[in-house]
Amino acid sequence: MRWLFAFALFLPTPAWAEARIDIRIDFSSFRVTPQPSMTHNHIVLVFTLRDDGTVGREFQEHGRMARSGKSETKLGDDLHVSENNTLVRKTDHKDHVNTLTIVVSGKTCRATMTNELKPGFASFEARSTKLGTTASYRDWRMTSSTCRIQ
Repeated sequence: MRWLFAFALFLPTPAWAEARIDIRIDFSSFRVTPQPSMTHNHIVLVFTLRDDGTVGREFQEHGRMARSGKSETKLGDDLHVSENNTLVRKTDHKDHVNTLTIVVSGKTCRATMTNELKPGFASFEARSTKLGTTASYRDWRMTSSTCRIQ
C-alpha cells in the first residue's frame, strides 16, 4: 500500500499514466588494483513508475567497456518508499552496501548515492568500465548528480 503514496507523488495525471525519473550520478574513487589510479565516472539510471506498481529500470554505464541494461520489478522489491517523498534502492554486496536515495519535491527531485564499506573491508570490488574486469576500489564518493521527473 505504501507504493500508492509514492506513486501519487509522481503522477499528476489520472490512472494509466507513468512517471519517469532520469538520474545521472557522477562519482570518483581510487582504484587500488589493477593499475592503481584515481577514477572519475558516471552512471545514468532511469526508473519508470507505473500505476500498477511495476517499475521499469534502466542503466547505462560510461566508459570503454560500459554496459547497459533494462529490467522490470515491482515497487517494494528493491526500490521502496522510505517516507512519503523518498524512494530508496539499497543493494547489499559482500564487501559494501550501495544506496541510491531519490527525494521528490513537487515536480523536481534530488538523487544521492553512497557506497559504504562493510566492517572488516578496506576496499570493495566492482567492475571497471575502463578495463572490463573486476577491480578493487576505495574512497568512493558522489561528486554531483542530476535528477529529473518526466
